Amino acid sequence: MESVLQNVHGLLIPMAGDPLLLPNAAVAEISAYRPAETVDGGPDWLAGLYEWRGLKIPLVTFETMCGGQEVPKKFERVAVFNNLNGNERMPFFAIATQGIPRLTQVNSSILTATPSEEVEQGPIKESVLLNGEPARIPDLDEMEKSLLGIEALVSE
Repeated sequence: MESVLQNVHGLLIPMAGDPLLLPNAAVAEISAYRPAETVDGGPDWLAGLYEWRGLKIPLVTFETMCGGQEVPKKFERVAVFNNLNGNERMPFFAIATQGIPRLTQVNSSILTATPSEEVEQGPIKESVLLNGEPARIPDLDEMEKSLLGIEALVSE
């Protein structure tokens, strides 16, 4: 029973660089990529408003949010995230992905932090190795704060 409690259902989300690693519960849905409606006055990492289930939710290009110089030319999917803080003004937000995310089991025997001299740019909690492969754990709270700071999104 103890090993069951130590396992977390995770999701590896393909990005232009290292994939993102998140708990499965943070993701509401993976859907097909469609261009988003442009938001005037938004930062360069805000792709626009993505229509999902009758809602218009902010769509982020994560690579640009992390200071990436090169925005991928093609996205395949959109990962829609639950707002874990219960903010009614923005219950969901999304990021464009480079491929189809895959489920994974995560536990302490296969996950290790990667100490780095370099400071991560953007909303990254930690860089890790999962089964020896690099991944990044995003800071969803920081992403939400950044989105809530965009007047065009919260004034609608």
